[in-house]
Amino acid sequence: MKTTILTLFFTIASMFAFGQIVTTVNGGVHDPSTTYAFTSDTGTISVNVNITAASADVSNLKIRRVILNTIPSWKDDVCWGVGVNGQCYFGVQGTNPFTTPNAVSVTDSTTALLLLKISPKDPDYGCGEYRYYIEQAGTVLDSVSITVCKTLDVEELVPLTISLAPNPANDFFKVTTNNVKDATIKMVDVLGNVVLKETALGISKTIETTHLRNGIYFVSVQAEGQRPINRKVIVRH
Repeated sequence: MKTTILTLFFTIASMFAFGQIVTTVNGGVHDPSTTYAFTSDTGTISVNVNITAASADVSNLKIRRVILNTIPSWKDDVCWGVGVNGQCYFGVQGTNPFTTPNAVSVTDSTTALLLLKISPKDPDYGCGEYRYYIEQAGTVLDSVSITVCKTLDVEELVPLTISLAPNPANDFFKVTTNNVKDATIKMVDVLGNVVLKETALGISKTIETTHLRNGIYFVSVQAEGQRPINRKVIVRH
């Protein structure tokens, strides 16, 4: 029983040997188990972290930044301090881990500000992983994990749709698309012979059929990056 009491006493004492803090990230209460994920094409990602004391005054706080997955050309900045006394450290990507030289103290009436900026740069794509430890005399009080992914800015493809009319066709029929650029129109007969191959530059393309024999033909329309759409048309003079 005595051993249990002594162990409990030393455990409680160690819990209060260092200050306790409350951390918010971008205005929300921070959960250390959360990884904050961001995406960017080339824009800078900014994250605001506020730290206040939850127990007695918390002194000599420093930030230790560790890059878990680095992208060579990217840049990251760390600003740390209270009010106008904060200091910024620019382009610290090459130092890993990096610890802020300046120590900061906070009370229940002051808030320490930690501003994190990560700037993805061309030509490197991928995901950078960053972790920021809030430390007092080398002891971690809290940590913030951030993942930033840089992706290609790809224009979303519009699904291809087409219609053919009139069908059956006498002298002509029109192939109408949903304004997909540079669609290729190919027309073959029942024997597989290509009787027409053209490019549709607009919404519709008129196909002349006066020179074609009566019968069944197959029209295929294809746009870049999409599967071709096939339709059957009957020519009847």
